[in-house]
Amino acid sequence: MAQLRPTLFALVALSALACDGGDGDDPLPAVEHCGAIAADEVWVAGLHTLTCDVHVNGGAHLTVEAGATLELAEDASLNAGCEGTVGSIAVEGRAVASVLLTSATGTTDTWNYLRFCADADGARNALRSVEVEHAGRYDNLTARSGVIVV
Repeated sequence: MAQLRPTLFALVALSALACDGGDGDDPLPAVEHCGAIAADEVWVAGLHTLTCDVHVNGGAHLTVEAGATLELAEDASLNAGCEGTVGSIAVEGRAVASVLLTSATGTTDTWNYLRFCADADGARNALRSVEVEHAGRYDNLTARSGVIVV
């Protein structure tokens, strides 16, 4: 039994080090995104800040997982298949963990849009359990055949 106590103490000490010691509500830092996505990416649950326009192209596929929050900076947008090559976006929220697209400033009409252009891979695009707030600025959007704007 004397040999078991040091082992038990070591396990308790390691468990305490693995915890953040706080209330568990400490947010993870935001992941910043800007520019072209030319290879498949997965954005996991948590905060993602789009600091400029993001274009998924070159045959790439972006998956946004349930529980993710996308904060878009002023005039920023998220686009699939808009640069003359195929690209796709699947926003995969769930009823218990939706995906939120919102303004990085918290004010209305500051970020542009989520856009699926004519070269977007329709078979791979998806919007499931998505909440959109503070959107609506699209001053420079050029209407084209096959464009879907959210």
